[in-house]
Amino acid sequence: MIPELVSSVFAVFLLVLLIRVLYRVWPNRKDSPSQGIYANFVLAALILEAETIPDLLLLCGIFQLNKIAASIFYTTEFTLIALVAYQWFKYFVTIQNEKKVFTRKWNILFAIPTIIVFIAAASSYWTNALFITEFTDGQYYYLNGTLPWIQYIPYIYILAGMGLIFKQAVKDNREKTRKNLWFIFTFTFPCAIAVAFQALAGIDYGFTQAGICLAVYLSYVELYIEEIKEAKRLKDIDEINAKLKDANQAKTRFLFNMSHDIRTPMNAIIGYTSLISKNMSHPEKCLDYISKIDKSSQYLLSLINNVLEMASIESGAIVNDTRICNIYAIKQSLESIFGEQMKQKGLEFNVNVDIQHTNIIIDEVKVRSILLNLISNAYRYTLPGGTIVVTVREFHSEKPDCGMYQVIISDTGVGISKEFRSHLFDEFSREKNSSGNKIAGAGLGMSIVKNYVEQLGATISVDSEVGEGTTFTITHPAIPLAQSDEQAAPVETSNVIPRFEGKKVLLVEDNDLNAEIAYEILKGMGIQVDRAEDGIQCIHKMSQSEEGYYDLILMDIQMPNLNGYEATRAIRTTMTGKKADIPILAMTANAFKEDRLESLKAGMNGHLAKPINVIELTQELSRILG
Repeated sequence: MIPELVSSVFAVFLLVLLIRVLYRVWPNRKDSPSQGIYANFVLAALILEAETIPDLLLLCGIFQLNKIAASIFYTTEFTLIALVAYQWFKYFVTIQNEKKVFTRKWNILFAIPTIIVFIAAASSYWTNALFITEFTDGQYYYLNGTLPWIQYIPYIYILAGMGLIFKQAVKDNREKTRKNLWFIFTFTFPCAIAVAFQALAGIDYGFTQAGICLAVYLSYVELYIEEIKEAKRLKDIDEINAKLKDANQAKTRFLFNMSHDIRTPMNAIIGYTSLISKNMSHPEKCLDYISKIDKSSQYLLSLINNVLEMASIESGAIVNDTRICNIYAIKQSLESIFGEQMKQKGLEFNVNVDIQHTNIIIDEVKVRSILLNLISNAYRYTLPGGTIVVTVREFHSEKPDCGMYQVIISDTGVGISKEFRSHLFDEFSREKNSSGNKIAGAGLGMSIVKNYVEQLGATISVDSEVGEGTTFTITHPAIPLAQSDEQAAPVETSNVIPRFEGKKVLLVEDNDLNAEIAYEILKGMGIQVDRAEDGIQCIHKMSQSEEGYYDLILMDIQMPNLNGYEATRAIRTTMTGKKADIPILAMTANAFKEDRLESLKAGMNGHLAKPINVIELTQELSRILG
C-alpha cells in the first residue's frame, strides 16, 4: 500500500506541474495553429494524470468499482494515452513548417491509431481484447486482455515522426534534423524509462502516465518556450512594420502639408514681385505689394522655424536652458511685439501681472515660444472688436524657494469645437485648413507648445466653446525663485537705425545675393564693408591687413574650401595681438541651438541666424562695436 500512496503523491505533484503549464499555454492557443494544438496536447495529458490519482487509490483498496464502471474508467485511460500521442504528432508536424496536412479530410486518416485503441478499449467489456477487470477476494484487479499489443499502436506516431526526420536528413537540413531529434527524444525517453520501471515493478503505479507528463513538460521547456519567443519576435517585427508604415504616412502628410503651406506664401512673394515690376510708376501700389511680400516672408520664416523646432524636439536635442528670467521684461516684450498689430486689427490686448516675485529661474526661450504661439493663435482666430487678455498670477508653492505660477491666455475668438479639442496638440492639426478658413498656419505651433510645456514641468489645459472664445491655462507647480527681485527697466524702442561711422567689417560670405543684402544693410549704418568669399580668403585678408584694420568679422559657416568654424579656429590659433582677438560674429542659416554652441566653441563672439533680422543685427553690433 505504501508504494501506491507514494505514487499518488507524485501524481498530484505532476498534476500541479501540468496545471501550471496549461495556465501558461492556454491563453496563446489562438496565436498560431501549432500553439493551439500544443494547448490540446497539454490538456489531454493533464486529464490523463488526473485520472491516474483515483486509479492509484483503487490499487490501495480505498474504494472499488464494479465491472461496468471499471471498463469505462480504463477505456478512458487507454484512449487518453493514444490521444496524447496523436496530439504530440499533430504538433510535431505543424512546427515543421511543412504543407498543412491536418485538414478535415486528413484528420480522420491520421487519427486511425487512436480510433483503433478506443474501439478495442470500449469493446473490452464484452471481448476482453485490451484489458480484463476482475474482483477476487474483495480486491480490485486489472489484467491484460487477449490482444494487449493494441495499446502499442499509437507508437506509429513516433515512427511517423522518425520518417519526417529521415526525410529532412536526406535534404541535408542538419539544423532542423537536430532540433526534431531532440524533440522526439524529449517525448520518448521519459516514456521509455517509465515503461521500464513498470516492467521491473510488475504492477502499474502510474509509471506510463508519469512518463507522459514529464515528456509534455520537457517539450514545453525545450520547444514551446522557444516558439513563444519566436512568435513574440515576429509580433515585434509586425509592430515595427506598422510603426514604419505610420511613419511613412506621417511623412506623406508632412510633405503634403508643407507643399501647400510653403507654396501659399511663395506664390504671394513671386506674384507681388512680378506686380512691382509692372507698376513701377505707381509707388503707392509698390509699397502695398512690398508690405504683403514682407508679411508672406515672415510667415514662411515662422513656418520653417516651427518645422526646425519640431525636428529638434522629436530628436531629443532640445534641453532646458534655465537662467534668471524677469517676468516684467517678458510683459513689456509681448506688449511691444503684439501691441501695434492688435491695434491695427481692432483688438483690445492686455497683459496683466499679479505676482510677488519678479525674477524666476526658467528656460526663457521656451516660455517666450509658448506665449508667442498661443497669443499669435488668439490673434489669428479673434475677429476685429474682440479682446485678448494674458494674465500671469503667482500662488504659494509646496516646494521651498519656489512659486506656483499660472499663465492664462483668453480670447473672444471663434473658439474650438469639442470634436477637435482631442486633436488640438497633434502635429499638422488644424480644424479647418488654411484654404478653407483663410487663416494661415501649418498646424505645428500647438504641438510645439505642448512639448515645451511638458519639458518645463508644467501642464496646459484648454476651455473653449465655438463662437465664445478660448482660454488656455498653463500651470507650473514649482518654479525656482531668483534671489534678486528687481523689476525690469522699461524697454525703450526706437525706429532709428544707429550709425557706426568709421567702423570696418570683413564680411565672409560665399553667396552673392546674401552678400549684397548684408552689404546694403551695413552700408546704411555707415560701416565700411570688405568681402571674402570663403574661409581661405578671410585668413588671407586678415594676414595682409594691418593690426586693428578690421573691427569685426561677420562669418558665414557653410562655405567651400574652408568653413566658418575652421577659419575662426585658424584666426584664434595662428594670429597674434588684436588680429587673434578680433570679434567674430557668426551670420549663418544654421539656426539650431547646437549650431550656436558650436559657434561659441569655435571661438566666435555671437551667433545670428539668417535671414538677417536688422534689429538683432543692430543689437549685436552695438554690443560689440559700442
